[in-house]
Amino acid sequence: MRLMKVGIVAILAVTVSWAKFDPCRFNFGFKDGAVTINEADIIAQYTWAGASMTDDIRSMLNKCKSGNKTPALYMYIIAKSSGLGDCNTGGGLCEQGANYIRNNRDKIKGYYRDYASAIKSAFGTSDPVICIMEPDYYQYTYSSQQGGGLSFQDAGTLMGELVDIVKEQLPNALLSMDISPWIEDQGATNNWLNALPISKVNYMSTSGGISQAGNSLIKSDNKLTWKKVYDITKKCIIADCGYGAGGVGTGHDANWDNVSNINNRINDGVLAIIQFSPKQDWGNTIKSISGQLSKPICPCSGIIKTTYTLTVTATSGGKVTRSPDATSYDSGTVVTLTAVPNSGYRFKSWGGDVTGTSTTATVTMTADKNVTATFVDVNAKPSYSLTVTTTGSGVVTVTPNQAEFDSGTAVTLEAFVVDNAAFTGWGGALSGTAPQATLIMNGNKTVTAAFTGNTISLTNLVKNGDFSDGTAHWTFGAYNSARGAGAAVDGGYAITIETAGTEAWHIQLYQGGISLKQNEKYELSFTASSQSNTSINVNIGMGAEPYTSYSQEKTVDLTPAKTRHAIAFTMKAASTADARLEFNCGKAASGLRIDDISLTVAVELGAYAPAPFFGTREAVGIAADRRVSLSWYDHAGRLLQHAAGEYGSLLRHNAIRRPGSYIAVIALDGRKLVKRTVIIGKEGRFQD
Repeated sequence: MRLMKVGIVAILAVTVSWAKFDPCRFNFGFKDGAVTINEADIIAQYTWAGASMTDDIRSMLNKCKSGNKTPALYMYIIAKSSGLGDCNTGGGLCEQGANYIRNNRDKIKGYYRDYASAIKSAFGTSDPVICIMEPDYYQYTYSSQQGGGLSFQDAGTLMGELVDIVKEQLPNALLSMDISPWIEDQGATNNWLNALPISKVNYMSTSGGISQAGNSLIKSDNKLTWKKVYDITKKCIIADCGYGAGGVGTGHDANWDNVSNINNRINDGVLAIIQFSPKQDWGNTIKSISGQLSKPICPCSGIIKTTYTLTVTATSGGKVTRSPDATSYDSGTVVTLTAVPNSGYRFKSWGGDVTGTSTTATVTMTADKNVTATFVDVNAKPSYSLTVTTTGSGVVTVTPNQAEFDSGTAVTLEAFVVDNAAFTGWGGALSGTAPQATLIMNGNKTVTAAFTGNTISLTNLVKNGDFSDGTAHWTFGAYNSARGAGAAVDGGYAITIETAGTEAWHIQLYQGGISLKQNEKYELSFTASSQSNTSINVNIGMGAEPYTSYSQEKTVDLTPAKTRHAIAFTMKAASTADARLEFNCGKAASGLRIDDISLTVAVELGAYAPAPFFGTREAVGIAADRRVSLSWYDHAGRLLQHAAGEYGSLLRHNAIRRPGSYIAVIALDGRKLVKRTVIIGKEGRFQD
């Protein structure tokens, strides 16, 4: 049986919408860490690992995707892959860095290619990534370098090659070239900046974390001005503040909160500020000053050239043509799709990012889009959809459990109430107040069910849990020596295991940015199957180190049969907006498929008001080997017992045995079945 539940809540609020990096206005950013600033546009992080991407970077990229932010990566690839250490913390980059580059030029380019490819895999290519190329790159030209520093020309050539490698993997990347303010003290500003591939990059940027908002000089102990950098390069500047030597935080820099200071810097070419140690309430400051800031002086149109892909899948019996005919389109392009059925077939409907039954449809490319076209036999019965909505403290079951119904199908709807509520009647295609009603499907139908009391929310906390939007909001990764691939296929997510890992997390599909409340009870359910019998680990936990589990990581056995699985847990940790759901497949022995992922707040029942019985246990229609979550309540709403497993086994071994009347809630297929159960006699026989 299918439980239909939709809550409609009207909220009056005044909201401010903040989005990604915008080159046509001043932008604010912060370093990824303990403080999250929702009003900012950019989230920044160091690429400390050098030769490989680390989990903190993946977490940050996922946070940007789910939070509609633009990532900014300080690309310390050369510096950190060398292992030599920063000059200002006693390291050897100022003496041995040039030789490292000369001896490892191809390796460095390989590191950049691998890192850019990893960013592409984790974040995609539709949205821009700001790549701040090799902070302190000028240090490799120092005369103190063993064997002599790189010439400006050689350093510029290598940087041009690295920029090309990044753009090859990330065509929408925004490249930013580092400013070393002390070049002016050495009289090298013009020669150095002109040697760099400035024509290939979008911006200039500071590093070092102590750039000045209230002064025309970039740093207090150097002579280079903001305006001189802009005048030479004609590139706007991304400034940073709030840290010092070795990346150690120095606290929030309030000088970058002053409207007069910022506007003066905007007139000098500054486009953005990244605070590495922002104060907790910096978002309030951003909201209060944004409307008072000038427009950046550099050209901004055409900087972000976004393209999106359109994937169209047709069932057997027809094809789809598109105009214009391409696989990727510039943002805003309107594409016309035409469904063309084969002989003996007719077009039924569109799915995915296009809906309707007309053979012609249009889609505007504002993101990656996935469209399905369904064709059926010309003699097939027409099918119709049923939409059920509820208000108040109640739920509705629909029998049979189908997304669509053939013409003439009789559908039974039953209303159940919770929390001492009352069922007040049907609306839409049904009328009356009887809690059970039958509907004949001779067209698309909408039914409303009204209950007294507050609406129960069963909102899915997982975004794109049915993969109808492709891989949006999901990240696939294979780490260490493990190798695998993942893709959204036919409305589910297919994972191929090429080389298994030594730990389950070495291959994983995950989604971050999930909000959980302390002491709230949750239920996770999903459908999964595998090519052969195997197992995976499923976990909901912290989105960053130390990755503490909230749900207690569970091992789930998979078979070739498509099976629904359920996991219940209580959030005992502090509330968070950055929980992470993981399907850890590193030890799986075969490929697998995951679909219909749902995470909802568990329904807590109060006193039970009259509602219809089901006839017998067998009439409920749940197979004995079906995996479900079963909770028993008394009529005061107290949870008496909870268990998860095969339905038949739970009834044999985990049912309440004391004579009396109880409420049973069965969770399956991401929905809940509410039953009144009467226990008869000492033997524990019961009727439903």
